Amino acid sequence: MVVSKNRSPCNCLPSCCSAASIPFKIGSKYTLRKIKPCYVQSGRIPVTAGLPTFAKREAVTKAFSKVGNPFETPIKSILNKYICTMNNTHQQYFDANKEGWNKRTDIHKASAFYNVEAFKKGASSLNTMELEEVGDVKGKSLLHLQCHFGMDTLSWARAGANVTGVDISDTAIALAKEINTELQLNGRFVCCNVYDTAAHVAEQFDIVFTSYGTIGWLPDLTPWANMIAQKLKPGGFFYIADFHPTLWMLDENMEKLTYSYFNDEVIVTEQKGTYTDRDAPIEYKEYGWNHPFSELFTALINAGLQIEFLHEFPYSPYNCFANLEQGADGMWRFKTMDNRFPMMYTIKAIKPM
Repeated sequence: MVVSKNRSPCNCLPSCCSAASIPFKIGSKYTLRKIKPCYVQSGRIPVTAGLPTFAKREAVTKAFSKVGNPFETPIKSILNKYICTMNNTHQQYFDANKEGWNKRTDIHKASAFYNVEAFKKGASSLNTMELEEVGDVKGKSLLHLQCHFGMDTLSWARAGANVTGVDISDTAIALAKEINTELQLNGRFVCCNVYDTAAHVAEQFDIVFTSYGTIGWLPDLTPWANMIAQKLKPGGFFYIADFHPTLWMLDENMEKLTYSYFNDEVIVTEQKGTYTDRDAPIEYKEYGWNHPFSELFTALINAGLQIEFLHEFPYSPYNCFANLEQGADGMWRFKTMDNRFPMMYTIKAIKPM
């Protein structure tokens, strides 16, 4: 996700969370109290998709004012109406992001950043870091989440993996299928929301892989982590390489702390161009969320995965932020910062036998 100077908090609330919260009145104020997932799962409260874990009191009060007095209306009715409202809002976020990625794909496929022609001639789009940390994939099944138009997915296929790529953008998936057919590789590509992967992909995999600018499009990591655990074979592993959460606290110029480290608001970005071409003639609105390491690790651990390692790095393999300079090793760092600021991380997590 590319940060824009127009990035600003939205008063809407995300709806995809594992624990529900409802307002209770204490004196003249409202507060949020969580409904434990066990109550939801037992059927005592008919919740099919949770309510937001993080919410502002004013936003919750406003939402409930539209469905009636929460202290006079039966709680089941309140919850069902609120869930419906929030799910519809959440889908609007996804629809807007899909539109943005469709527009980006048309620009990306012709960009020097992706260099599709070099890829078609045999170049790998994977970085040395991923290749070394994931290891030998020959004969293994690999599920690539949020794969864009599949260059990394097909690079794993060239390395010997049996690959499936998933992405929300139908334009990107169509291009991935086109490249796969042209190169006569074994990739399979599915267009769906990453949260819905299990409904579209039946089998389990040796490896679930995702990289660079992925989880920032997701409001809640709990259902995401649960899906990953579901799609892994026992003994298989999940691997993520992504930009460090501290990066998303900075402004567009990467100079000032501007945004929360924590996942306490949906962030709206008015975009022009894209990270491969700032002057590209496209405009779109996108919605994103910041995720602290505590949220990420808790989601993976609660899904039953065992963390094998967390690695942090003071550089990026891509020149996609402001105020970067390239070092002798080919990596990009903030000017004047040397190796003092974290820019990316990798995590490997195992599903026990």
